[in-house]
Amino acid sequence: MKAVLTAVSDRYEAGLVTTLERSRELTVARRCADLADLFAAVSAGLARVALVSGELRELDRSALDHLARAGVAVVGVHGPADEAAETRLRRLGLDVVVAADADTRALEGACVTVLQTAAADIPVAEADWVPGPAAAAPDGVDRAEGSVVAVWGPTGAPGRTTVAVTVAAELAAGGTPTLLVDADTWGGCVAQTLSLLDEAPGLAAAEHGSLDVAALARLAPEVTPPLRVLTGLPTAGRWPEIGAASLERVLTLARQVAAVTVVDCGFCLEDDEELSYDTPAPRHNATTLTALSLADTVVAVGAGEPIGLQRLVRGLRDLAALPCPDPVVVVNRVRAEAVGWHAERRIRDALERFPGVHGRAGSQPGAGAGARHEPPRPPGTPPLPDLPGLTCVAATGDGGRTHRRGPGGRRTMRGLIVDWGGVLTAPVHVAVRRWVESTGVLHDHYLAVVRRWVDPGPGESSPVHLLERGEMSVVDFERELAAALAAEGSAVEADGLVSAMFADLADYERSMTSLVGRARAAGVRTALLSNSWGNDYDRTDWDELFDAVVISGEVGLRKPEPEIFTLALQRIGLPARECVFVDDLPHNVEAATRLGMAGVVHRSYEDTASELTGHFPGAPWIRAGGDERGQLL
Repeated sequence: MKAVLTAVSDRYEAGLVTTLERSRELTVARRCADLADLFAAVSAGLARVALVSGELRELDRSALDHLARAGVAVVGVHGPADEAAETRLRRLGLDVVVAADADTRALEGACVTVLQTAAADIPVAEADWVPGPAAAAPDGVDRAEGSVVAVWGPTGAPGRTTVAVTVAAELAAGGTPTLLVDADTWGGCVAQTLSLLDEAPGLAAAEHGSLDVAALARLAPEVTPPLRVLTGLPTAGRWPEIGAASLERVLTLARQVAAVTVVDCGFCLEDDEELSYDTPAPRHNATTLTALSLADTVVAVGAGEPIGLQRLVRGLRDLAALPCPDPVVVVNRVRAEAVGWHAERRIRDALERFPGVHGRAGSQPGAGAGARHEPPRPPGTPPLPDLPGLTCVAATGDGGRTHRRGPGGRRTMRGLIVDWGGVLTAPVHVAVRRWVESTGVLHDHYLAVVRRWVDPGPGESSPVHLLERGEMSVVDFERELAAALAAEGSAVEADGLVSAMFADLADYERSMTSLVGRARAAGVRTALLSNSWGNDYDRTDWDELFDAVVISGEVGLRKPEPEIFTLALQRIGLPARECVFVDDLPHNVEAATRLGMAGVVHRSYEDTASELTGHFPGAPWIRAGGDERGQLL
């Protein structure tokens, strides 16, 4: 029998549970009173499917995104004949929705459908669950798919908002329907820049699940035809109100509202989720990272003075590790007083000395200074307008290397290298958290120890690094870890500590292993590249999945050391420029991109498959149904 969780309105919970109890296929694992109770049940692994109602307090796209990342499929439940509640659930992104008075067979079918679609990536429409009709477009809104331009810049007020507003205004002045979105959660000021009242809900309203094309058009009124503005947060302290899933929904709908959507992003690119290891917590930088990953064009803005240029170069290196297009680099506030005579040429020459930034001199009509060199844009993306006073230099994330190019100027990729823990398995931090909870070890104590060991100080030895290179035995590592935890105040048995910690990684994520198997069957050379903590890998079907396997403890190297990436490339016989590397840790992906590989930071099967589509354009194996043989395939 399949265990399910319920978190529904008390108006019809009793009747729904009674119906479920008649089922021979389903059993109720827990009746959750609120969202926190549901998250706790999910973290405990009590079930893989949850029935939730729209009345659940704080149910929004971020909450559903958390459930999806935890591997729980969701069925929406609404009151009998309550069309408004059904519509709200569908707008939250739930395709499978049932009435609370549905019979046992209908509930079984709904639960089985969402479990199958989650496991095999089958479109819900193929299982006869079709979302309701799309809302009619409001007057003045075109249904054609538009493009997204993300404007980003490092800390130090380089003029991100000024450039974003000006780009949007110039596009609109040229007759292009444009939407300007303030997605800066650190201090957005688009409304103040345009002298607009900031009492409107703006972007924060998207989190509440009632957003469609018509609603977005109402929230983003025209300030001057054809320019619409979606204001941001009135105060920076309200940043938890905007989640990644909500912004993704906004930008998806924005493509139907305007021909070009210009997004003013925050400065910080740090993945705060990786730092906190706490998936239910909101992520301060989620909006910026999401906007960059969904953008068709990225504009990177820096200030034309020594400190601003230094911050820009460092920021471009961080930007290169993210799954976003090669940016157009814009240097703002170019003044001879800051850098000397021939300021434009000096700045361009300075930037071109750094890997990943290159261009050649040119001129902007009427600007008096500046050059514009942009990477190829997706078809239909209008060129960025010429703006007086800006110096633009094209940037790429590949260090300026020359690559084999396919049709349309894309790199031809022939290799796929993937990590093990957190990519082919459940997320590592989920496995660790379950181990912490089962042993009584305080999570803060564990983090304190591991953070010291993962990033040791100068001259300090790291047991984690020694273990990953195979220079320390698992038994010795377990003793050191147990002793370190005890010193923090959490006693734990040393024997078998590592195997218990990673017990949840024994089961593979079939969606990802199937993708790798399909890639190899299609002729892509594949490799596994894993940092091992002495793990007892289940190598069933590895011969069918991989052309090469590189385990850190077996070769005496570890990620992010460049030598281990070089070894993986040698074993599959391909140059770095023709390979894509997938890992769940951004610093490992950054190390791979510095060698010339394309990088994908894994968050979910859907996100990774979408990123791979950009690196392997037209490849049918990315989305095709795969061989489900054995535990892996």
